[in-house]
Amino acid sequence: SMAIDTVISNTNRATLSGSTNNTIATVTGANALIGEANLTFDGSVMNVVGNAGVGIARTDGTLHVHTATAGTVAATAGMGLVVENSGNGGMQILTPDASAGNIYFGSPSDVDYVRIYGSYASGSPYLATAVGGTERMRIDSSGNVGIGSTPNITVNGGSVRLQVYGTDPYTGSATLGRWSADNQPSKLRFIKSRHATIGSNTIVQDGDIIGSMEFFPNDGGDYENQCAAIYAAVDGTPGANDTPGRLVFATTPDGSGGATERMRISSSGKVGINTTSDGQTLHV
Repeated sequence: SMAIDTVISNTNRATLSGSTNNTIATVTGANALIGEANLTFDGSVMNVVGNAGVGIARTDGTLHVHTATAGTVAATAGMGLVVENSGNGGMQILTPDASAGNIYFGSPSDVDYVRIYGSYASGSPYLATAVGGTERMRIDSSGNVGIGSTPNITVNGGSVRLQVYGTDPYTGSATLGRWSADNQPSKLRFIKSRHATIGSNTIVQDGDIIGSMEFFPNDGGDYENQCAAIYAAVDGTPGANDTPGRLVFATTPDGSGGATERMRISSSGKVGINTTSDGQTLHV
C-alpha cells in the first residue's frame, strides 16, 4: 500500500487539464495531457472507426467534413465521405507536376475498376475517366471532350469541342433517343447569332450559314479536305419572327478538296439542281 501511494503521488505523473465533456485528450508536452474540442495532429495517418464529423456535429457519412455554416448542403446517410461547405471550401487532391490524382470505385482486387483522375502534365491539365483500366473519356485544358480517345485529332484546321472515336459501327457512333407518348422525335439543333458573346442576340443576315454537316475523309495525311456537305442558310432578309432559309447539298469533284453546291431547296420551296436559280418549281 505504501509503495502504491508513493507512485501515485509522484510529481512526474501525467496530468489532465482543460477537460470538459466530449473532448479528446492529447499530449501537449512532457507528461501532460489536455482536453481539446478540436483535434490537431502531426502524424500521417488518422483512422476513423464509426462516424466522425469535422467542423459539424451531424455525421451523415463515415467522415463528414464541413466548413462555414452547418447544414447548408443536404447529405445522404450512409455515404463514406461527405464534404460540405457554404462558401468556397471543398476537397482537393494535390499531386506533384505531371502526376495524377485518382478517385477509384471498386474493390482492391477488381481490375474492372472505375477511376476518375486528373493530371497536370507538361502544363496541359486534363480530367479523365477510366473504366476497366482503360481511359474512356477526357476533358483537356481547352475544354475539348474526347470519348474513346484524347481530343487531339485536327479536322479542317481545328480541334472540335466534342469528339467521338471508335473502331466499329457502335463505338464510333452517337445515338439520340426519345421515349414519349406522342409523335415527337429526338432533335439535333444548330443555332447562330452574329453577336460575338455567347448567349447574346444579334440578327443574322441573308446568306449566313446556320448549321452544316460536313464530311472529311482521310487523304493519307490528314482530315483537311471535304468530300461532301449539307447545310442550311438564310435565304432572304430576316426580321423579328421572320427567318427564311434554304437547304443546300454539296459534293466534291474528282481532283478537288472542297465541296461545291449541287442542289438547293429555296425558301419558296423551289428546287434547283446544278443552279442557284429558283425561277421554276424544279430547275435543272
